[in-house]
Amino acid sequence: MSADFRDRIVENLYQFTANKVFMSLDAIDVEHGITNASEFEVGVKQKMIRMGRKVYILADHTKFNSHTLYKIADISAIDTIITNKELDGQYAELVQSKGVKLMCA
Repeated sequence: MSADFRDRIVENLYQFTANKVFMSLDAIDVEHGITNASEFEVGVKQKMIRMGRKVYILADHTKFNSHTLYKIADISAIDTIITNKELDGQYAELVQSKGVKLMCA
């Protein structure tokens, strides 16, 4: 996919607004933030975070405490993380100290 085409897709997102944004990611780390391995997805996800009033991340427990090549945003840009397994108590406290709510589903 060409960079021009990718830029047009991201630009088209500026026409939208959202009360709630739900999205996945490749990795999440308190220090490195939320990251993705696909360069194409980064611009789209950054725009989605900016346009949403509330941002929800859907991440299974394997995504935590790791990072990939492309940074999407700091963890503090997220309102709530929904995961499948309780996080280690100390790590959960660290995530919550950044203003992020954790939910286990």
